[in-house]
Amino acid sequence: MTSAISHRRLSDCSLEEAAEGFTAGFSGYVVPMNVTVPSLQLRIEGDHVDLDESFVYFDGENPAGILLVGRRGDLSRVGAIGMGPTIRGRGFGRSVMLNAIEAAKARGDRKLILEVINTNERARDLYLSLGFVITRKLVGFGRSRKLAAPDVAPAKESDLKTAAAMLAKFADTGLSWQTDPRSFERAGLPLKGFALGDKGGRAFG
Repeated sequence: MTSAISHRRLSDCSLEEAAEGFTAGFSGYVVPMNVTVPSLQLRIEGDHVDLDESFVYFDGENPAGILLVGRRGDLSRVGAIGMGPTIRGRGFGRSVMLNAIEAAKARGDRKLILEVINTNERARDLYLSLGFVITRKLVGFGRSRKLAAPDVAPAKESDLKTAAAMLAKFADTGLSWQTDPRSFERAGLPLKGFALGDKGGRAFG
């Protein structure tokens, strides 16, 4: 481990460096992460990541962490924060979050939001200690490929902008950042849009 810890704006880094920093930052995470340049590009586009407000952290010359900040108007979101094993455990994550909070205040943002997996108690406790409050729980769903397909008419593939427009028209209010229709307007493969009658949706191909 070296003491030469530095950071650069994402706009000043290559996507290869950012993907490496992302993967290192989430090493040992509750969900295995192996970030590639294409998957990072998709996240940047869909989450409206601000390249000038996001940072890659380096241990010497090696990418070792990431902070991604998405912005939509006066609402901003910490979409990813991870410090790798060589810089972890020294309060560095707290310092990064404090800087992100101060940056949001300086921009005049109305609110700064983030999500955390509930079993990740260390991160959850950090955010609570920094003044974040729990507003709701996000629920994930999965379905086995072995289950028989439901007896419904097949959906037809549509362009993502059409699917996003349908989502905006028919979706519930108060959607999470990731399920907001704006998340899919600029995204590309492997994300695909589908329409069932006059309603749309999206899925990963």
